[in-house]
Amino acid sequence: MEVFSAQGRDPVAKWRLSGSASTKNKVYDKDVKSFVYILEGETTTTKMSLPKDEKQSLGLTQRYLVLQLYVPLGHSFSLEFGVSDSSGNNKRRILLSSNHREITITQLHARFPLNILRLGVWLNLCFDLRSLVGETFKGESFNALENLTISASCRLRKIFTMKLQPLDTTDDDELYNCENTNSGESDNIPKSLQLSTSPDILYYTQV
Repeated sequence: MEVFSAQGRDPVAKWRLSGSASTKNKVYDKDVKSFVYILEGETTTTKMSLPKDEKQSLGLTQRYLVLQLYVPLGHSFSLEFGVSDSSGNNKRRILLSSNHREITITQLHARFPLNILRLGVWLNLCFDLRSLVGETFKGESFNALENLTISASCRLRKIFTMKLQPLDTTDDDELYNCENTNSGESDNIPKSLQLSTSPDILYYTQV
């Protein structure tokens, strides 16, 4: 399910934007041979949120959320999920940010450092929403992604969901002392959504 594409006349028409106009724009990126949407500035001020109306919900139920993005070296980046759980349909928020240094978890809100994010390269950055909700809020299970907020700085090409996990290509499991990321069922990213880069441009899928 495609959630965002930088193609088209107004790719952020359905998004709520924060920050000055000069910090957000669409450009053609030669490295990935397509248009991308750029967020620049501070994570606290330059943001894009979906859906535009805060009273509405996305209702996306697929387990994996993938963002095709590039976060420059030396810049901050934040991502916030609003999710509902299947037990009581409670709304919970998970914030991942390169500005945070400690994990903070309350009953309905969690904040995590985003210090494993690869910088200076294009990524298919994949989040296992079922795992995030289940491991963060013990005894709860993921029902749906209700809203999404992306904060500067990044270049964003596409956002989409998948039923199965794409294969992680970073080989970071041993570095972070975690279980084999690719041990479960997996699937290829559909051709229409894959990154197409120049031969000398590195990119990874990071789960």
